[in-house]
Amino acid sequence: MPNPNRIQKKMQADCNTEHGKIRYTTTNSEEAVGRAKLSLVFRIIIGRFGVNFKMNSDDESDFDNFGDSISDIASGDSASSDLSESESSDGSDSSDDGGPNLGLLVRPWIAIPDLQTDIMPAHTFQYNGDSGVVAANFRPDMKPVDYFSNLMTDGILQEIVDETNRYAKEKVMRNTPLRRKSRYAEWNGTDLEEMKAFLGIIVNMGLVQKTCLNAYWDSSNPSQSTPYFRHVFRRDRFLLLLAMFNMPTMECDATNIFTDSEKRAYSLIHQVGETSQQNYIMKEAVSVDESLVGFMGRYRGIQYMPNKHHHKFGVKMWLLCEADTGYAYHMIMYTGRRPGQPRQDNQGYKVVMGLMDPILDRGHHLFVDNFFSSPKLFRDLYDRKTFATGTCRSNRMGLPDSIKRKLAKGSAAASRSGPLLSVGFHDKKHVIILSTVASANMKDVTSRRGRARHIPHGIELYNKSMGGVDLSDMRLYCFLDERKTWKWTKKLFFNVIGRMTLNAYILYKDHVTKAGIKPMERRIFQVKLVEGLVGNVTAPAISKGGRPPSNPIAAGVRLNNPRSHLKQTKLAKGKRRNCVICTDHQARPTPKRVRTSYICQTCDVALCLGPCWEQYHTKQNL
Repeated sequence: MPNPNRIQKKMQADCNTEHGKIRYTTTNSEEAVGRAKLSLVFRIIIGRFGVNFKMNSDDESDFDNFGDSISDIASGDSASSDLSESESSDGSDSSDDGGPNLGLLVRPWIAIPDLQTDIMPAHTFQYNGDSGVVAANFRPDMKPVDYFSNLMTDGILQEIVDETNRYAKEKVMRNTPLRRKSRYAEWNGTDLEEMKAFLGIIVNMGLVQKTCLNAYWDSSNPSQSTPYFRHVFRRDRFLLLLAMFNMPTMECDATNIFTDSEKRAYSLIHQVGETSQQNYIMKEAVSVDESLVGFMGRYRGIQYMPNKHHHKFGVKMWLLCEADTGYAYHMIMYTGRRPGQPRQDNQGYKVVMGLMDPILDRGHHLFVDNFFSSPKLFRDLYDRKTFATGTCRSNRMGLPDSIKRKLAKGSAAASRSGPLLSVGFHDKKHVIILSTVASANMKDVTSRRGRARHIPHGIELYNKSMGGVDLSDMRLYCFLDERKTWKWTKKLFFNVIGRMTLNAYILYKDHVTKAGIKPMERRIFQVKLVEGLVGNVTAPAISKGGRPPSNPIAAGVRLNNPRSHLKQTKLAKGKRRNCVICTDHQARPTPKRVRTSYICQTCDVALCLGPCWEQYHTKQNL
């Protein structure tokens, strides 16, 4: 009987506890007969002596075909011959019996001595989707607000209106009795039309950015005045809507969702994710990456990501975006691991498969970074008719040793396991790339600075299409008003609104371009979107307060013949009245009151001499 220790020197057995598979890779490219012999010997050892492997009980059913896979190799089939993806996928079947099991044999890694001679095996599928907007959901005469309404539907906004009214009523009752001059005492229920105007003002604040909310309603500095905001909302009404704003909750079966706030965020992300998928078909190249919603308040799910440019702290989200445009197609919020909760294995794998679930089996080409990629993930994606390319960490299970070794600068090493290619390349540092599309050939490219470079084909593809989520973030923050809030759910909501605004512009641009119309630039699109959301909503007239005059002067008398108002009357010594122009009882933080000794004898009103006198008798609307 052969010694198992000697066999181990000739054959490398990777027991992948994470994926529930055992992979056998030869240390060099022996002939098929040699591999078959080693496999048969290993089968004899398992049958006669029993070998304990630390395995999960995920793929017990795959062990039934173990002998068939051995006989396939023994029959002389080359390692590069075509195998069905059911034989090379990891964890396609599952069993909860908990007994010992062994996974199917996957193709061994075969080193590629000459990278330029590598030939990619023929694929049985390809992308043939008709990308772009779903034509049935769009009309030729649509306005910017209509594209936005396809994503943030009236149904979603009506749920927000209902929840805001419910929360406001509860909050007012909780704070009763109210303090004198409390803003809550002025609350009256909102409706769908006002909520759209509220969102329009939020979007407009991304176009017209100021340091604080009060600055939008400040009229004391004419050079900084923005009258449109005062025209739509009174300041107190807007702040009251912002304080009472709340999102509806939705029951979910996600095991990592615990609090009501997380359920509200999950509900919003789930709803806008569905509308984003219903209105657009993505192109072939897509990417998955993480994004950060900046927030430094109190929330236990806050993450620290030092490599992000806009924020270092905040709520982490995983996004599936189109590589060319940055269209956000699917989103998942990360809520963090709770105290006492066991560490989650295969997180990157589960995130990618969850995000890609709506578009599997369509021939898309996915790009991911080294947090997500693994040989198991790429094989399972290929089994679901989805290509993948991405960088990979050297400690991932199932990688060949030949690509992990340190190489000379500018050199590369590659191995292939069926359609899956692994390449190790050393430029500034050692990089490992996995791909089910690329070849091992080296390509001549030119960097953005004009420097010629010689890099593997997989890295060329990765550099070209990996930045879909980063592109979405870059375009989002151009016109996003990041206002500080006490609640992280509001910050998340405003971020999602900004992302849906960007998605609406991508839908508009694709739609009108296919119709042969030149699209407007994004800034103009958002201006028209603001006007469409606001509609006919206007703020009620502001009363200056105080008692009404006993003898109000008609405008015809006040403005008739300015010379007739030159006669001034001075009040008795020590007597003064409020100037009707200068005095403002609504001014904040303190009311403005100006006293004068002069009155117009014709109009019988108190006026300061000079500009107030002239303004009162010449200006049509005071």
